[in-house]
Amino acid sequence: MSTIAENKASTVLKQKTPFFVSRNYAFLWGGQAISNLGDLVFNTTLVLWVATVIARGQTWAPLAIGGAVLCGSVPTFLVGPFAGVFVDRWDKRKTMIGMDLARAALISLLFLLVIPLPGLAGGHLPALGQLGMIYLVIILTTACSLFFDPARLTIIQDVVAEAHLERATGLAILTQNTLRIVGPSLAAPLLFVFGVQWALLINMVSFLFSALAVTWVQASPRTKAKTEKRGTFWTEFATGIQFLVKSRVLIVLLLALSFIIISESAEQTLGVFFMLTNLHLPSEFYGIVGTVGGIGGILGALVATYIVERLGTVRSFWLGIIVFGLLMFLFSRLTFFIPALGVIFLVGFPVAAANVALSPLLLRTIPREVLGRVIAVFTTCTSAISILAVCLISTVASALSGFHATIGGLSFGTYDCILTACGVLTALIGVGVALALRNVKIGQAESQERVY
Repeated sequence: MSTIAENKASTVLKQKTPFFVSRNYAFLWGGQAISNLGDLVFNTTLVLWVATVIARGQTWAPLAIGGAVLCGSVPTFLVGPFAGVFVDRWDKRKTMIGMDLARAALISLLFLLVIPLPGLAGGHLPALGQLGMIYLVIILTTACSLFFDPARLTIIQDVVAEAHLERATGLAILTQNTLRIVGPSLAAPLLFVFGVQWALLINMVSFLFSALAVTWVQASPRTKAKTEKRGTFWTEFATGIQFLVKSRVLIVLLLALSFIIISESAEQTLGVFFMLTNLHLPSEFYGIVGTVGGIGGILGALVATYIVERLGTVRSFWLGIIVFGLLMFLFSRLTFFIPALGVIFLVGFPVAAANVALSPLLLRTIPREVLGRVIAVFTTCTSAISILAVCLISTVASALSGFHATIGGLSFGTYDCILTACGVLTALIGVGVALALRNVKIGQAESQERVY
């Protein structure tokens, strides 16, 4: 299958593309990579800080951790859907710089929790006061991210040649998968050897570095705020929702992602029980599961760009979903942990291919003038699905506790039954995506000149 955009891309695939795609994207990538590393170090340190220092020995320690997680979710639903309206109105580069500077300033407030303050007992706020400040910073920094991310996606649409969108996305995913291993591993030494202030400093500096990198991006005229007359806030907000609802491609992508999220939630929620119970994995070896999966994700991202460029974004997306579903089905039928580790490693390849294809599909489907609004609503929907998926999987697993049946000679228990169902449904939704997008033409809505 060929699409408008992919036909254009095919004429330049044989040309040598710089590793960082372009000068402008190199700055975007570098700033985001440093910022993501700071976030991962900070987020992991924050959990350890609350659990082992602020709430140490307290019965409400788990509740304190849960509160931090909740604070990271609340802005997604209260701010996220509406942030896109302002992003579409504002200058994208200035929006990114402003959000980075705001997040750096917010993180700096947490230094008040680690330095002695005069007039306070022990020189520090009481535990509940410290938690309150942490929660406030989490809420506000998350809100800033909801403005930053759509603006960044819009600038990528402006400064990356259409034929190189897959390369840019692949580089971002490779970096993200690598940092997910590196970042958390640095958190504990920073906290227990050097102190939490170093994690705060790293995160704050990472936002400043990101802001500096964005200032070096030469944004094309398309990224500058338009001056023509606009409608009311609610009219513009409704326009974004209407575009999402009326777009066949976006609805198909959203439905596909829903099933992927449910399957991933099943693996994350029930995986530990399945591996310890069904696969007889020794508990002391459970840590290797994440390492194997992480390595698979990194290697998968390395080859995903090549796959997507050759197969096309649509074909790569639905093939990635089908293969992921089949691997999940295979994983659910295994009874020994060594071959299961091999499957976990392989999962990283189709998932990376589908992820590399997703962003170009979105950017080629959504016109620039509504990109912020549509992406904001799209992201809010996937976040809501993530929460609902965890609740659904947990409820079903509890309801099927002690379940056992034999169907067609295959034995099913609680965990493998749910994982099997998720694998089959995911593979089927991949087939559905292939059929739904079989004759759909996906191309760039605008063709204005870009700066590379």
